[in-house]
Amino acid sequence: MTRRFGLRFVITLLLVTVVVSGAALAAGRAFRQPDDHRALLLAWCETAPCIMDIVPGETGWAQTTGQISRLPDSQLYPKQIVTRFESVALEFYPSINQGAVGRIFLHFAQDHQFDAGWVIQRFGEPCGVSLYPTLNQATLRYRFLLANVQVEQERLQPRSAVLQIVLTDPHFQSDSQPDPCVDNITSRQMLNSLWQGFSTIGYYRAHQHR
Repeated sequence: MTRRFGLRFVITLLLVTVVVSGAALAAGRAFRQPDDHRALLLAWCETAPCIMDIVPGETGWAQTTGQISRLPDSQLYPKQIVTRFESVALEFYPSINQGAVGRIFLHFAQDHQFDAGWVIQRFGEPCGVSLYPTLNQATLRYRFLLANVQVEQERLQPRSAVLQIVLTDPHFQSDSQPDPCVDNITSRQMLNSLWQGFSTIGYYRAHQHR
């Protein structure tokens, strides 16, 4: 009897190991870095996110203008810099401190998907999530960044498409929205929540904390 019990225990342990290993492998695949240049655009420069070594609130506007002007597909305006790569467009705006770059927008092409799972992999768990069920969209909210994501089949998934990423201006403080982890401007048909992982809208609604 003891030998039979031991055999069953070993078999059960092996099955659990296989299941856990498979789940880990699937998670790794879901969160793998996209094999294109867009993944390389987003990086950490010391303690802040940056685009091509351009840090919001720190890198000078004149320096950014000179850097972007050397790119083949770029337009320079007094208060806006636009450049395009394959499947992504970038917009730079001056900071309110009048000397540095402020907000940076990345717009991703819908026919060349960029995964929400990679945003979590790169920047960690967001400090908040705002869900807009009627628009089938969600915003992953960080204190330094916003990622607008397309939601399909009432579920936020690692493979959900990122529509836009905004690196925020650290010098800008909003009186109407003092907490960047919460959308307190949109008043209808939306909900704010802490990060509940990749799950259904219904789960977020049932477990919202804000």
